[in-house]
Amino acid sequence: MRANLSLGMALAITLLAGCKTSPPPAPITQPEVLIPRPLEQVAAAVKSTLADRGYLPGKTEGGTLTFDRTADFGPSVRFGSLCDKPAWRRIRLTLAREGAATRVTASGAVVTNRGTADEREEKDTRASGAHQMQAVLDQIRERAQAGP
Repeated sequence: MRANLSLGMALAITLLAGCKTSPPPAPITQPEVLIPRPLEQVAAAVKSTLADRGYLPGKTEGGTLTFDRTADFGPSVRFGSLCDKPAWRRIRLTLAREGAATRVTASGAVVTNRGTADEREEKDTRASGAHQMQAVLDQIRERAQAGP
């Protein structure tokens, strides 16, 4: 009996010693991507990628592009009320030339009362929001590198 217990302990220790945990994903403070393509080509990829995701183009100021789409039910309930307009998701992308490449940074927000004098925008500070935004930027990079 004692031999079986010792053998079991030795086996458990061996198995645990061989186990490795993977580190958690690195936190993303500012989703960004550097795309080795001209700014005009990247801007076209931004517009088509976000249109495919259901976003409508909004304001364009300098190198900053804004896109909106209606939010899911959760944000509409959290940020709006039965009397308000539905909440919207907003993506703001800044495109900047870096030599022959283009750097794209992104931020997300939830918007209520869109298009009215009472419009409110609350920045999305969730870690999952930053990871989702980074996934969108990666998709934009793939589309830009694939060409027209």
